Amino acid sequence: MIQVGFIKNIDFKMTKEERREYNKEHYKKNKGKVNERSREYRQNNKDKIKEWHKEHYIKNKDRIAERSREYRQNNKDKIKERSRSYHNKNKDKIKEYQKQYAQSGKSKIARSKYYQNNKYKILKKNKKWHNKNKDKIKGYQKQYTESEKFKIWQSKYFQENKGKVAERAREYRQNNKDKIKEYHKTKKYRVSITNTRHKRRARTKQTDITTKYLLELKSKTSHCEICGKKLKDNIHLDHIIPLNVGGLHIKSNIRYVHAKCNLQRPKNGSDIIQFRLL
Repeated sequence: MIQVGFIKNIDFKMTKEERREYNKEHYKKNKGKVNERSREYRQNNKDKIKEWHKEHYIKNKDRIAERSREYRQNNKDKIKERSRSYHNKNKDKIKEYQKQYAQSGKSKIARSKYYQNNKYKILKKNKKWHNKNKDKIKGYQKQYTESEKFKIWQSKYFQENKGKVAERAREYRQNNKDKIKEYHKTKKYRVSITNTRHKRRARTKQTDITTKYLLELKSKTSHCEICGKKLKDNIHLDHIIPLNVGGLHIKSNIRYVHAKCNLQRPKNGSDIIQFRLL
C-alpha cells in the first residue's frame, strides 16, 4: 500500500476518476506555479505543440467536428453574444485586418478556391436566398439603377465599350425579334420613346423626367389642362413653354393634353407667355 498526495491506501495506481480528483486538488493548491510552468513550456515548445495539435486533429477529425457541431447547436445565443461583444470592442482592429487581408491578394485566391470546391453548394444556397428575397433584391436594384453612381458608371462603361455594347445589342435584336415586337406594343415603350424624342428636341441629356414619372403622370391626369375636358385615347405630352423658344424638358414644364388642343396652340407659346406676363 502507498500514499499518493491526499488520497490514502491506493493499490499501485489511481483510477481515472481518482487521477482527475488528484489533479483538481493539486491545481487549486499550486495554481500560480502550474500556470507559470505552462506558459514557459508553451513559449519554449511552440513548434512541438503545433505539430502535436496537427497530428491530434488528423487522428480525431470526425470526433472534433461532431463535438464542435454539438457545441454550436447548444450554445447559439452564447456564441452570438461573444462574437458581437468582440466586434464592438475591436472594430478598428478588425477593419485594419480585413483591409490588409484584401490587399495581400490572399482573399481572392481563397474565395476562388472555395468557390471551385463548393460551386454547386453555393449556387443552390444563392438560388434559395434569391427566391426568398425577390422583393428585397428588386428594391435594391431599383434604388441602385436610379442613383447618380449608377448613371456615372453606365456612361463611363458605354464610352469605353461602344463597339462591344453595339455588338451585344445587335445580337439581342436578332435573337429576340418576337419579344421586341411585343414590347413595342406596350404603353411603357411608347412613353419611353416620347421621353427620348423630347430630350433630343431639347438638345439635352440632363433631365429629371423618367419613363416611370411619365407613366405616373399619365395615370394621374384625368382632364386636359387646356380645355378642361376629360382625356380619352388621343393625348399628347405638351411642353408648357415650347422647346423651340427655350423651354426645358423638365417635370415643371410638361403636362398631358388633348392632341387637338396641343396642335392648336401657337408654336411660339405666346398663349402661355402673354398670360404669364400679365
